[in-house]
Amino acid sequence: MQVIRAAVWQTSLWVLPPQTNPLLHLDQATFFLFNPKTHGFEKQRYTANLWEQHKPTTVSLTPMQLSVIMGDANTAKLLADFEVVLLGGQALSGELETRLISDFPQTRFIHTFGSTETASHFAGREIIPGNSDYCIAPGTQISTNEKGEIQVCNPTTKNQWITLHDRIEITAPNHFRWLERSNLYINTGGIKIAIEPLENRIAALLNWPQFSFYIVGKPHPTYGEQITLFTTHTTPIEIIQQGLSALTKMEQPKEILYIAEIPTLPNGKIDRNTRKISGLN
Repeated sequence: MQVIRAAVWQTSLWVLPPQTNPLLHLDQATFFLFNPKTHGFEKQRYTANLWEQHKPTTVSLTPMQLSVIMGDANTAKLLADFEVVLLGGQALSGELETRLISDFPQTRFIHTFGSTETASHFAGREIIPGNSDYCIAPGTQISTNEKGEIQVCNPTTKNQWITLHDRIEITAPNHFRWLERSNLYINTGGIKIAIEPLENRIAALLNWPQFSFYIVGKPHPTYGEQITLFTTHTTPIEIIQQGLSALTKMEQPKEILYIAEIPTLPNGKIDRNTRKISGLN
C-alpha cells in the first residue's frame, strides 16, 4: 500500500524488513527512488550516506513495533527524527499515548483507522491531549448498525455500504470514537469479555506496558473458554493475582503463563493462536 501511495504522490520511500523493531535492521532496508521520467522506481540497497541523503520524514508502524522501538535507546533516538508517525493495525493503550505525548513532543503521531475490506485507512486521530475522536477522510460516509458496528461507504468499497467488526460512537459529523472490536471477545461461562478493553485495565492495574502481555480464551470443559494471561514479565503469580483483584471474578485470568516474547503475525499484530506456543495444546 505504501508503494502505491508513493507512486501516486510521486515520492520516494524506504522499505524496512518486517521485524518487531525494524529500525534495528536499517542495513536490510531498500530505498525506492521515484523516477519522474519513467514514473517508476529505482531500487538501491541501504548505505549510511544514502539514508542521510534521503532520510524519511514519515514512517508507518504498528503500535507493537512502536512500543518495542521506544524500549531501545538507540532506535528511540531514530524515532525522534521523524516528523510524522502513522500507526495502525491495533488499539493504543492510554499509557502508550501518554508516553508519546511526553517523550516525543516534536513528532506528530496519527492513529489511522481502516481495514482490509476498505483497501486502505479512511480515518485518523492525532495523538494529542484530550483527543479521542477519529476524523474520516473526504469521500467517506459512516453510520452504525443495531450492534453499534461501524458501516462504511467510499470509493474503495465501490460506494457500497460494508460493515466492520468495530463498535463506535458517532460524536459529530465526520467524527467518531472507537469503542471496541465487536468480534474480539472471550466467551467464558456465557459472559462475553471484550479482550482489548480488559487488556487496557490489566496494564493500568499492574503498571505493565502494552505488548508485554496479552490474553486469550483457551478452551475449557465447563466455561467454554477461560481467560488466560500470557506475559513476558517474571512477576510471581501471587503478586499478579493480587494486583488484578479489582477485576470482577469473570474477568480475572484463570491461568497465567510465562513466555519469552510476544508472538506476532506478519502484519505486526499479536498472534493469539495458543497452539503455536510450545507446550500448549
